[in-house]
Amino acid sequence: MRTLTIIGLACVALVACGGAKVMTEPPGPDATAEELTAACEGPFPRTCARLGKLSEMGPKPDLVRATDLYRRACEAGDPEGCGRFGIQLRMGVEGHRDSHLAAIYLTKACKNGWIPACNQAGVLYERGDGVAKDEQLAAQLYTVACNDGEVRACTNLGNVYVDGTALPRDDAFAVK
Repeated sequence: MRTLTIIGLACVALVACGGAKVMTEPPGPDATAEELTAACEGPFPRTCARLGKLSEMGPKPDLVRATDLYRRACEAGDPEGCGRFGIQLRMGVEGHRDSHLAAIYLTKACKNGWIPACNQAGVLYERGDGVAKDEQLAAQLYTVACNDGEVRACTNLGNVYVDGTALPRDDAFAVK
């Protein structure tokens, strides 16, 4: 109890002196890398996905770090983090490709509302890449993504209708 009191007083002293900033909400859209790092490592691990995008697409891309950040965001319940982690697993980072795990994370992200993952998961199921081939599930995943405006998913869904393997052939629907 005494330790908590001392720590509490120290924190109050730092705040009172302006020496500490207490983060009470996730950083906004214009947050700096430093703010995202503090949030990711602190009370808002779901922001790790945003930091991962910066690591992946910055002036010095670091895909290994980005992948780790996406994993951390996913573990904290962030659908985008799960989806981006799945994409990294599918593409392979430093030669570590795992289509089976990619399908798990992409499907989880899709079910939790990160729509770009639906098309990615659909591709894996359509090809049987790392998972049992399931063209009907692929078509369902493509439909979810296409209905939300994912153009690649619409193209993939159209191809499923043209092929007529998972769904009855429907050339008229395929060209929509």
